[in-house]
Amino acid sequence: MKVKPKIIVYIGVIISILTQTYGQDTTLSVGDKAPTLIIQKWLKGTPIKKFEKDKIYLVEFTAFFCPGCHLAIPHLTELAMEFKEEIQVVSIYTGESNTKDSTDVNYIERIERLVKRKGSGMEFTVGIDDYKQTTKKKWGVYAYPTAFIVNRSGKIIWIGNPNHLESDVLKQVVSDKFNTDEELSQGNKYTEHLDNILKIEKKGDYLTALKGIDSLIAAYPQRSELYEYKFRILARNNDERANILLQWMLNSNENYNWTGLREDAYLLSKYPDYGLALRIADIVIENVAYDVESKVNALNAKARIYLYKSYGGGNLEEEKRGIKKAIDIWQEVLELCNSNGILVDKAKEFKDLIYRYQYKMIVKTNEEEAETLVQQMLKDKLEYINWYYLLDDVLQLPTQPNYDLALQVADMAIITSPIEAMVLSSKKKKADIYATKGDLERALTTYREVVISSEKSKNQNLIKRYKKALMEFKRKFELEENNK
Repeated sequence: MKVKPKIIVYIGVIISILTQTYGQDTTLSVGDKAPTLIIQKWLKGTPIKKFEKDKIYLVEFTAFFCPGCHLAIPHLTELAMEFKEEIQVVSIYTGESNTKDSTDVNYIERIERLVKRKGSGMEFTVGIDDYKQTTKKKWGVYAYPTAFIVNRSGKIIWIGNPNHLESDVLKQVVSDKFNTDEELSQGNKYTEHLDNILKIEKKGDYLTALKGIDSLIAAYPQRSELYEYKFRILARNNDERANILLQWMLNSNENYNWTGLREDAYLLSKYPDYGLALRIADIVIENVAYDVESKVNALNAKARIYLYKSYGGGNLEEEKRGIKKAIDIWQEVLELCNSNGILVDKAKEFKDLIYRYQYKMIVKTNEEEAETLVQQMLKDKLEYINWYYLLDDVLQLPTQPNYDLALQVADMAIITSPIEAMVLSSKKKKADIYATKGDLERALTTYREVVISSEKSKNQNLIKRYKKALMEFKRKFELEENNK
């Protein structure tokens, strides 16, 4: 029986990219013997101590942070129920395990909460990889989710994304009619074709790439990632059809990788549709509602869309509305963090975001109120404020900046900035403030300190830049003295 083209699983491109990131050197192939599962804790179902002869297994590797993994859960449950007499479905959580301690309690409890909340909606065996991620490494997993079909002889006969695995494949496996060679051949052709399309687009011929992706879609209409590729090709080339396609995808109710598309929806193209981006953000929020930390991250991403939507148009009221929307979301996030004991530190981050964007919202209409807010921020010594960027905001007041306040912000930027270049830049801005105030002695001292610090960094570009700044200041100071 011939395998349907739409079920061929594409993982080649993903693996080739991610191997460079993780650097693992063990990638299994079809025909290899399935390694033993080394599990830290079994959470549900029958534990698998070894792959038994004459039994078929569907082994999925998944990660909590992966949206596509969560989308696979109901599909895996359907397959597990349909083939409960012939195939054991097992999901192994890995990718986030603690590599320092023998047991990552928070991680284990997180997965346990997920399994408990899913209940009968997660009707298959679930385990957690050991803390060294031994199983993940033995199986050579680079992308999530990745699934393996292990046949009755303990050999791997299929590798791919479980979201694309249909029951027809498993029926063929159960009846010993699955054609591994044909599957590999079709999969290689698919991967090669897709690789060529992406190379063509990279060379600048996006219309030819578009025709190519359309031909793949015609051959594999059920492959959701192809529509995502098409959208990105259109968006990267500022083709307004990108938004038409994205709207169609949203209306189709298919399981796309919405987390990946969320940022691309408004960052890739010159013609973003923020309304569509916000719809995607809401889908992601709904998909991760079971986990507080994931929901916090998804809400924060939605707040960022409002900020992008409001900036750059020159409309002050629109900008203020966007900031207000973002702040309202961050207030909700702050409440979520405060109600969850393990997110207390993250709560501080959002408190600081609220402060900083409140300043941005009011500074153009009420400078006195804005200064009062900065004074409160300085008093509270907020840890996650980006004082480096706030310093620019304080110095760019429409009227006369409060230089004494700016000096305090500069000191905080110098203390808290994590990058040496930012520290030096903050010191230089502090010297500039002294010079503007007319305190030339302190300005000269500070400029010299910047030069000395830059020399310690051994960065020639920084040394050259700040030596030049010192020389320019001295030259200006001498001119002022002569004019007197």
